[in-house]
Amino acid sequence: MRNVFWLVEGRLAGRAGPEVAPWDLAAIRDAGFTAVLSTEEACQAKLIKDEGLRHLEHFMPQAYPTTPALVGRFVGMVRAAAVDALAELRGGGCLLVHCYAGRDRTGLVLCAVLMELEGLSAADALKRVRKARPSALTGPGVTDVLAEYEIRLKADAFDD
Repeated sequence: MRNVFWLVEGRLAGRAGPEVAPWDLAAIRDAGFTAVLSTEEACQAKLIKDEGLRHLEHFMPQAYPTTPALVGRFVGMVRAAAVDALAELRGGGCLLVHCYAGRDRTGLVLCAVLMELEGLSAADALKRVRKARPSALTGPGVTDVLAEYEIRLKADAFDD
């Protein structure tokens, strides 16, 4: 499937949003996807739902987490997205995650899901995502978000 990069074949994938890489939602549905998780507000929510796909909305600012406060804020947003993503996957679904460019916000959510679904470290999840999408997770501060996510995950410090 064009513009889709798989992390768990047939279950979990990422891509850029429709503004960067126009999508065919019928083809996405026909490829087995059951849900789309959007971190970008310009996501064609009505079209996603009209195509019979569940739409998980977890909008994150198109900004870089370059201060401790922003890192903490992003960790919370990534956690909320990961909880919904994991519920979809554990329920037998196939999930497509996207942001505007399919790099940083998409990569953060995919890494968080891999850390919980497969028990990967932040470093191993980062390697896996970058292997599938070399331009992923290269923005300032994004690896700080992953490091803090891993710390909180290991300490069982999430309030969900």
